[in-house]
Amino acid sequence: MRLPLVSRIVTDLLDVLFPARCPGCGETIPGGDEERGLICEACIEAMRQVRLEPRARVVEGLPVIAACAYEPPLTALVPAAKSTLRPVLLEPLAGELMTVLSLAGLAEYAEILVPVPLHPARLRERGYNQAEVLARLLGQVLERPVAARALKRVANTPPQKQAGRRERLQAIEGAFAVGPEGERVRSLRVLLIDDVVTTGATLAAARRALAALKPVGVLAAAVAMTILSKTRY
Repeated sequence: MRLPLVSRIVTDLLDVLFPARCPGCGETIPGGDEERGLICEACIEAMRQVRLEPRARVVEGLPVIAACAYEPPLTALVPAAKSTLRPVLLEPLAGELMTVLSLAGLAEYAEILVPVPLHPARLRERGYNQAEVLARLLGQVLERPVAARALKRVANTPPQKQAGRRERLQAIEGAFAVGPEGERVRSLRVLLIDDVVTTGATLAAARRALAALKPVGVLAAAVAMTILSKTRY
């Protein structure tokens, strides 16, 4: 439906005064967010250039599939989605992950999706859990339920960006426990969702907490990965 003339003039004026900028590269997005999307075409294409080969990789004993290498523009897009209170930025990232899951033949694996939880203090600070947003976006496409509270984070571990594998494993040990929705995943195939995989320590700790519920299997999926081979698709 076309906007009334006055509304279109106001919209055009706002685009001039406050142009929409791509969080991946900072360039102006012609037409604004609503008409052209939240990420510019150049960054969409750049994401495809760093897309990983569509297969699961074993990380800390857990099969993990990631859409892209954690390189530009993902190194700007993922933090932007977490720091700007704009979870809608996760929609195109979830689309990339869905594409790779389909290409890998793993789209039908999950019977239920479980996001890696944030500690309540971190959740209050951020306002939402990016892993839960991703899980719900994927769940809609896959037509699978999401158990957002199957796990709970009981330790508020500090950011581990500069930590090595050993430090991450030590810091995250015991950080998760079974949550109030835990019984929903018992004896099912679980797709464990996070945004970025670095060493795999967080996913491995979450999987260990899920083990008490005896799931049939656990496959982890993430938008981006910083470890292992960066073989492109």
